[in-house]
Amino acid sequence: MRTTTIHGLRIGWALAGILMVVAFGAPARAEFIPRDLIRGMEPAEPLSPPKELTDALDAAAEPLERAHAHLALANWWVSTAPARPATRWLVSMEDASDRQALVDAATQARQHLEQVRALLKEDAEARPDEAKDRRRRLKSAADTIQPFAEIFHNADRTGDTEADREAWHKASRGLAVARESEDKQVAAAALLWQAFAFNKSGRRDRALEALPEALAKPEHLPYSFMSRVLRCRLMAEAGQTSAAVFLLSRMDAELKKWMTGQNRNRARRLVGLVQYEIVTNWMSELKSATQPFAPDQFDSLLGDIEASFTQVKNPQVYYMPTAVPPDIAPEFKLKARSTTTTREEDQRQDTDGDAGDIADKKDAEEGTTADEN
Repeated sequence: MRTTTIHGLRIGWALAGILMVVAFGAPARAEFIPRDLIRGMEPAEPLSPPKELTDALDAAAEPLERAHAHLALANWWVSTAPARPATRWLVSMEDASDRQALVDAATQARQHLEQVRALLKEDAEARPDEAKDRRRRLKSAADTIQPFAEIFHNADRTGDTEADREAWHKASRGLAVARESEDKQVAAAALLWQAFAFNKSGRRDRALEALPEALAKPEHLPYSFMSRVLRCRLMAEAGQTSAAVFLLSRMDAELKKWMTGQNRNRARRLVGLVQYEIVTNWMSELKSATQPFAPDQFDSLLGDIEASFTQVKNPQVYYMPTAVPPDIAPEFKLKARSTTTTREEDQRQDTDGDAGDIADKKDAEEGTTADEN
């Protein structure tokens, strides 16, 4: 979508000059609905943890073994289980079922964490002078997972009431320690979700202050990439529509440097859907004025985004593979495959094919092939 970048740059500047004028007679694009596309192209969310994890819990006999297995399950419930609804939540394209899925996942995680703490206490009372280091490591991991669970447990809180805003403020404070973690993936995830919580608590300025610059290369995928997308979304909600559209267009071009293959194509579609939603929402909110403008200047941008879906047979949208790092829980001998997800997997959902730009015929053909596979 090379033309997207070109038109995006032009439109970004055009928006700055027309924020006080009105669109009317804008063409209806009801057939292209970002909220449906981001959901409809993906499989259903996982409903339960993999058998390997539950088998590990069943096989654990000693209190610390059971605590460790419960911790791995808690980690799964805040990382893998909510990844897709959490992605939609971050870009404000979720629905009630997504929010409920997040609450349910958080509830499961909290229950496992309660078991972890009870078992650690039991083991410490039984042998206070033994296994101190292991108990410490398990407690530290539980303390890291807990605030992420609290964020997701707040998913049904809109932030419209003082009680909601206070709950979100408390949740944001809970991530302060994780944000300073020596584990860079944990720190990046904590920054993302803390900024999200800042916004929900009514402190959008604080969220924007915390989030990284939109065009700085994301070093800790997927969290640092989603932080940049979130920043653009919040800028648009704060009234900086032209800047948000401009930065998303630039981000589309920068993705060539940040990602490869299918991961890049899917990320470009996600960025496009966010941009599409911002532009169409802004156009629909404009009021009548004495100097209307023709919405044609948006057609190239919106048309390019639509083409990124219509010109491939099976277009896919980027999702975070995990909502938080999947390996916060320390490794243990019965560790299941789903918890051995590596940091590399966070950085690439798949690399089968090096799809390219819709604007280039050869690259478009490669993109179609990659998306079909």
